[in-house]
Amino acid sequence: MLLPISLVFTALSAFLFVALSVYVIQNRVRVKVGFGDGDDKHLESAIRAHGNFGEYTPFAIALIVLCEMGGANSVWLAALAGGFFVGRFFHAFSLLYAEKVLSTIRFRQLGMGLTFLVLAFCAVTALYIAF
Repeated sequence: MLLPISLVFTALSAFLFVALSVYVIQNRVRVKVGFGDGDDKHLESAIRAHGNFGEYTPFAIALIVLCEMGGANSVWLAALAGGFFVGRFFHAFSLLYAEKVLSTIRFRQLGMGLTFLVLAFCAVTALYIAF
């Protein structure tokens, strides 16, 4: 069974996860710290952006895959997957550039709002399919 929405969503998520990972590594090299954040605020932000992405994304991937397997409307599912990805991107951006852009709190709020909204809608969709 080919799951095109899940495949594209998971691939894009993997690219963003790798980019966030590389950014953490670059900052670790800059600060010369192999573990922890070395009391460097920028490295701490990079670690949290990476970690936060890794904490929420597996749930979204699982729900998108299961909903797609269950026959959810593909337009609805693509919109949910896209909303989640945009939300995670905005959240990561806000953490990484909080010092440089004063309005990043709005990006963080939007990112978390989209994340929660999409997870909730995916969960409701999954329950609808199940019952």
